[in-house]
Formats: sequence, C-alpha cells, structure tokens
Amino acid sequence: MTAADEAIGRRIADARRSAGISQEELAVRMRAAGIRTVRQITVSRLELGEQRLKLSEASELARQLGTTVDYLAGDGAEPKYGCPRCISTEDTLAAALAEMRKPVPAGR
Repeated sequence: MTAADEAIGRRIADARRSAGISQEELAVRMRAAGIRTVRQITVSRLELGEQRLKLSEASELARQLGTTVDYLAGDGAEPKYGCPRCISTEDTLAAALAEMRKPVPAGR
C-alpha cells in the first residue's frame, strides 16, 4: 500500500480511539449500518494501511467515528470527533433537498 493509505489508517485509528470504541465494536457498528464485509481484521488492516478504504464505506466509517471523510482523507485540518449519531453530511443534504422539494405557496 501507499503512504497515503498509511496516513488514512492513522487517522482512522486516531478517530476510533477518540470515539472510545474497539476495532471489534467499530466492525459491529459498520455491519449494523449495512456494510456487511467489515470485520475486526478489516479495521485492523485499514488502520495499518494494509487495506485501502473503499469509497463505498468511507462515509459510513466517518459517521461511525464522529468525523468527516475529508478528515480521514487528509483534506480536513481539524478532526470532527463527536457523537457517532451526529448529523452527517448525507443527513444535512437530505434535509436540504426535502426543503427544496416543498411546494412554494402561491403569490411568492
């Protein structure tokens, strides 16, 4: 793997530790969220930079860790640790789209 994979892995490990969860707990949460292929060994290999983070898993992983994909990828200067149930980018986008779809009252 590359230096970038290792850097992403360090960020994943830092975020997981800051969230106070084990590799196994993170794997369980990922499976519960529908990412069925994640096991404890997967998390370990990601953290060591031995396995690439799949784009299809990155958003959910960031959400579970209470951070952002940008931070995990190295584009975010500050980690956004917080509650794993915090509003995610997808939730914010979904709310904005729902607001945009509301009918405009007559006369506006």
